[in-house]
Amino acid sequence: NMHISADHAVIILREAFHPFCCGASVESMFEDTVTFSVVTRSGEPVVSPKTLSTVDFGRHDSLEELIVQVRADISSYQGIRLDPWKMSV
Repeated sequence: NMHISADHAVIILREAFHPFCCGASVESMFEDTVTFSVVTRSGEPVVSPKTLSTVDFGRHDSLEELIVQVRADISSYQGIRLDPWKMSV
């Protein structure tokens, strides 16, 4: 199971929620926290800010599972179809 750095997690998160915009950033100097949120193109919140620890984003399987769950929540709660997405390595 591949280790994912905070910077790489940010890149993955930013690509996972199209057509919405995902803001993601590394939140500590130790790179052990990543925060992300998802908004529509007009700035309406879709997913309120979530903070992830290295336990959440540090392993490929963990990050992929979290993103799949958030995407499912968006689709079921708001009835919105997100663009297809597959986690890159």
